[in-house]
Amino acid sequence: IAGGTPITISNAYNGSVNSRTGLHNDAFLSSNSDSGTYKNTSTEYPYLDAQSKYTFCGGESNALFPTKQDCSVVFGWLTRFHYNYLNFGYYPSTLDLWKTGGCYNEIQNRLGYRFELIDSNITNNILNINIKNTGFANIYNQRDIYLIFKNSNTTYSFKLNNDIRKWDAGTTIKLTNDLSIFALLNGTYELYLNLPDKSLNPAASIQFANTNVFDSTTGYNKLNQTFTKGNIVTPIVAISVENNIVKVRNLTSYTIAVYSSAGRLLLTTNDLSSLRINRWYIIKVTDKLTGTVYTLKYYKT
Repeated sequence: IAGGTPITISNAYNGSVNSRTGLHNDAFLSSNSDSGTYKNTSTEYPYLDAQSKYTFCGGESNALFPTKQDCSVVFGWLTRFHYNYLNFGYYPSTLDLWKTGGCYNEIQNRLGYRFELIDSNITNNILNINIKNTGFANIYNQRDIYLIFKNSNTTYSFKLNNDIRKWDAGTTIKLTNDLSIFALLNGTYELYLNLPDKSLNPAASIQFANTNVFDSTTGYNKLNQTFTKGNIVTPIVAISVENNIVKVRNLTSYTIAVYSSAGRLLLTTNDLSSLRINRWYIIKVTDKLTGTVYTLKYYKT
C-alpha cells in the first residue's frame, strides 16, 4: 500500500499515505507465523515495530497457541507492536487463557495509550510534572495541552507548547513550566492539565489513569498542586467621572453600562457627554475576569 519503508518521526504526521497506513492482524499470535501472516519475520517484524509506533495496530486471534499467547509472554508482543485494539469477542479460547492467567484486565487497560501522573512539584515558581505512558502505544491524533489555573472566582487556561504524539509508550514525560510568566490576578489557584478533543466535550478529554484525579465535569486532570500569585491583596476598584469620561482604576479588563434612574440602558461606553444634565444615572462596571459588578450612582450637572 505504502511501500516497504516504515515511517519515522520526521514524516509520521505529514499526511502522506504511508503516515496514514494502519495495521490489522487477523490471526494475532495464533501460530509461529500467525496463520501465514508473516513470511519473513526478520524483515516484517522490524517494519511492523516501526510503522505501528506512529499509526495504529490491532486485530484478533483465530486459534489457541499458548506458546505466544500465554500471560508470561503476550505483553512482549503487545508492547513491541504497539497494540491499540483487540477484538474482545474473538477468539474465545485465547481470551479465556488471558482471563484464567490473570492478565486480561491489564491488557484491556494498556491497549493504546495510558497516561499516569507520577508526581508534580513546584520549586521557585517552576512547575515540574512527570507523566508516564504505561500503554502499549502512542496517541496518534494531535491534542492540545492546557495548563489550568482555577479558584472560586475564575479559571485561566493556557496552551502549552508540547506534542502529545511524542509521549512514547513506556517512557516518562517531564513537563516544566515557569508559573511566574502567566498573566494571572493575585490569588491562590489549583492546578490542572486539560487534554481535550476538538469537540471540547469534557467527557472526551483524556483521563489520567490515576484514581481521584479526573474531574468529569470539566475534563481536567488534577495535579494536586496550588500556586499563589502575588500577596493576595484584593485591589480597591475606584470608579469616577472626570470631564464626562468614566475612569476605572485597578481593573484591566471590564465593560461599562450606563442606565437611567428608571433602569433603562443608555450607553455602553465611557463617554457620558451625550447624557442630559440634572439627572441621576447608574454606572455599572463589570470585571470581565471575575464577573464582579461595581456600581456608581452619578448625578450629571
